[in-house]
Amino acid sequence: MRPALVLMLALSVLASAAVRADVRPGDVVTTADAEKVKDLLSPGMYWCVQHGFPLRIVEAKSIPLDAPVHAG
Repeated sequence: MRPALVLMLALSVLASAAVRADVRPGDVVTTADAEKVKDLLSPGMYWCVQHGFPLRIVEAKSIPLDAPVHAG
């Protein structure tokens, strides 16, 4: 998967669970408040936030995927 797609998927998961985590679209999760979304992130994403990677919370939306290509 492309890194941008992985990031978008992670952010959409955060946005869809915004009520549980006390975050809303438009919020930015930083090192200072990483603990409040810890249970929603993979260990790797949580590490990134703890080490300075800000997560911008966005509205959940569909991400259209291309049709699979079958060899044969």
